[in-house]
Amino acid sequence: MEVAKSKAGGELLNWDDIQKMKYSWNVACEALRLMPPAQEPEEFDPSRFEGSGPAPYTFVPFGGGPKICPGNPRA
Repeated sequence: MEVAKSKAGGELLNWDDIQKMKYSWNVACEALRLMPPAQEPEEFDPSRFEGSGPAPYTFVPFGGGPKICPGNPRA
């Protein structure tokens, strides 16, 4: 909360600010521990994506919609 209070109204956080937010990072880590993004995420198993593949919008590296990354066709 102190990091957010130190910013002027409407000023965005930068990476240095985010790194100071230790408790928020701990909350994110705990959420991932309780609800991992995949079953057995540390086990290498490419067959988990056979058939239907991953759920829609679980991996969107270039974004989408009107603000999609312009580098998408070149990747």
